[in-house]
Amino acid sequence: MTLLRRGEAARGDVPHPLDGADGGAAKLLNDQHGGRSYTRRAPWYSARVLDVSASIVVVLTTLPNPEKAAEIARILVEERLAACVNIVPAVRSIYRWQDGIQDETETLAIAKTTAERAEALHGRLIKLHPYERPEVIALPVSGGHAPYLAWVAASVAD
Repeated sequence: MTLLRRGEAARGDVPHPLDGADGGAAKLLNDQHGGRSYTRRAPWYSARVLDVSASIVVVLTTLPNPEKAAEIARILVEERLAACVNIVPAVRSIYRWQDGIQDETETLAIAKTTAERAEALHGRLIKLHPYERPEVIALPVSGGHAPYLAWVAASVAD
């Protein structure tokens, strides 16, 4: 395997109009997979979009069933704590609980909010949640479609 230095093209690679002036990664690969394909940095990694996404947070929680997930999701959206909650009705969770290995079907809820509203969402979710120790995990968003991220922010604004 030959390692390339930044800016060097592999044999068969040709510059592509999508290549940025910064020597970005987009290249047409004539010799790969017998066809023409290219790679390019995802557009959501531009500084303009990162500024928008820096305040967006995704919060994950698991619930016992889709009905309970929908009930909680409606409350979070009505109270403007979440812009949107996706409900994935059947995820299989294998975990250690009370000295045993559990294997359960649960419902995954994925809420989108802002960093400013995440603490309030967390507190409300804990109060509404039926589990003794609910999973509530907040993940910062590092990129995304700017209009969607702006909609999330507007949807949870006071």
